[in-house]
Parts: sequence; C-alpha cells; structure tokens
Amino acid sequence: MDFELLLFSIKTQEEYGYFLKGILEKNLKVDFTFKHSEDDISLCFQCMTISLDLEEIFGLDVIEEDFNFNANLSARIQVFSNFYSDALDIVFRVIKEITIKSDCNLLLLGNGSNVIIKKDNGKFYSSELKDYYYFEFPFEILETDIARL
Repeated sequence: MDFELLLFSIKTQEEYGYFLKGILEKNLKVDFTFKHSEDDISLCFQCMTISLDLEEIFGLDVIEEDFNFNANLSARIQVFSNFYSDALDIVFRVIKEITIKSDCNLLLLGNGSNVIIKKDNGKFYSSELKDYYYFEFPFEILETDIARL
C-alpha cells in the first residue's frame, strides 16, 4: 500500500530527508538503513520504505487543487503487505514528532487520494474511511482531537 506524507515548510527536500532520519534515530530509535544518492533519499525498514525524490516533486499542483493543501515537501511511503501495523505505528509516531518539532502543516494521503490525516493551522482532520481499509489507523498516537473532513 502506498502513502504520501506532504509538508509545507522552509526546509528543502534534502533537509526534510535528514529531518526524518533524525527523528527516526534520536526520538523513535527504530532500525533502518539510510541511503542518499544524487537523485533521492531512502529510509528502508523491514516493514516499509520511505523515499524522497531530490530532483523534482511531481503532482504538488494536483495536491493543492484536490485537497486545498499547499505542499513543497513530499515523502512517498511503500508499506509491505504483512507489516501494516508496524509501519503505520512508525509513520504516526513520526507525524507526532513532526508536530512537536515544527508548526508546519502536513497531509498524509493513502493510495494517492484518501486523506488519512491532515494538520492545517494547528487543527487535525481525517476522513479515516473505515470501510475502505481493512486495518485500523493508530490515531491515538497523535494524542490530539481529530475532526472529520
């Protein structure tokens, strides 16, 4: 299953990759492999891969149009089929750390079109889509009120 974590920040895409690396190493203390090439950054786990394209981020205009969300940073997340729970636990813990460390808006999309979580001007929203997914999202990790879209 594919997810995309989008942010609006003053950071560059490369700085965003290192920001995520720092959260994973220092705050979450999870095992992963970090790969940085000229074209991309990858954070590889047993349960998923997080990739950041350093060349060009495609589709940000569509995100703004379809979701009324202005983003300039994107991390694509590929969750491996037998590890949804483990991967989503990490993703939501990362989101919590991002919200603690910065006040930037963020958007987590599932399969390119479903709003899983959106933080806009300090408030959280979700469409959750309980009937669409066959697993639960760990919203309780965020320890905040979440309104329905």
